[in-house]
Amino acid sequence: MFEKQLEQELKRYKKAELAIFFIDVLISLIIILFSQKIIQTAFGQASLWMAITLLGIIIILRTFKMLGPKN
Repeated sequence: MFEKQLEQELKRYKKAELAIFFIDVLISLIIILFSQKIIQTAFGQASLWMAITLLGIIIILRTFKMLGPKN
């Protein structure tokens, strides 16, 4: 019974993790696309660099997770 409950919780965790990953990527891409209109301002440049950095961190962490140890 405990194994079945644990398996269900892990499935929910994986779904939530995948949803958060796609939302993070989507937010980063939206910031990159819409900062082009205000790139002449300091705010636009800062938002562009933040989005690129966020996207890079997300991709690096996801890659490390895929390459890391499997439990």
